[in-house]
Parts: sequence; C-alpha cells; structure tokens
Amino acid sequence: MADYCTSDDVKANLKGVEITVSSAVTIDGLSDIIEQESAMIDTFLVKYTLPIVGASALLVLKKICIALCVYRVSYILQPKTIRPTADGNVEQDISHYAGYKNAMKMLAMLASGEINLPAEDKKSITYFSSTAVNNDETCEFIHNEKQW
Repeated sequence: MADYCTSDDVKANLKGVEITVSSAVTIDGLSDIIEQESAMIDTFLVKYTLPIVGASALLVLKKICIALCVYRVSYILQPKTIRPTADGNVEQDISHYAGYKNAMKMLAMLASGEINLPAEDKKSITYFSSTAVNNDETCEFIHNEKQW
C-alpha cells in the first residue's frame, strides 16, 4: 500500500495550523492519518490492480486523500458544535465537511464504476455460483465474468 499524499500536502491545505511533535495533531499522528485514509481509499478500488501507477490517476487519488486527511485533522482541532438542519438531521459544524463528503462521494463512484481512474486498467472479477441446495443434489456451476 502506498500513501496517496504527504504530510506537506495536508499541511498546505491547513492554513494557519501548526503541526509539531507536541501539537494536538502531531507529525506522527498526521502520518498515521495519511496511512489510514490511503488504506481506506484502497478498499474502494477493488476493480483496479493495485498499486495505482498512472500519473493522472494518482493526482485524482491525491486530491481525495488530502480532502479526507484535512477533514480528519480539522475534526480533531475544531470544536464539535452540533447544529440541526432544515430537514431535521444534525450536522457537525466543521468547515472541511463538504470536502470530506465530496471525497467520499468520489470514492463511492469509483467503487460502483460510475467514474473511472484515468489510464488505469480494470481487472475482471470471476464469480462462481451453485444451484445445489444440499449435498444430496447434483449441482451445476455457473460461471460469470464481469468486466468492470
């Protein structure tokens, strides 16, 4: 697994936030967040052969990873004020929430095949199923191959 962004990438998107060895979010803590979010991104990329190597695909994933990491850091640093919305739901009053929601939406779209990573080969997934209900029946295996 590769990290899709660096600490410097995240810091550049957190204007006025100091990340040191003793801050609320430490240098090691930020590295852990990047590693966790990169691993989470990989879970959405099941239709691709990892590691992703294409330059333009890596830029897309970098953008997503930065947004997820900035959200995590801002979630730690900002007060968690809860406020109701017009539709009766509750949302956190965190400024980077929109970026997080957009990044998660993009990952879901990648996973569903609604959008694709540029210049990355998709792998085919083979499914096998059986018509047998118990061990006494003869069974027929059905082979389906799905190309994402």
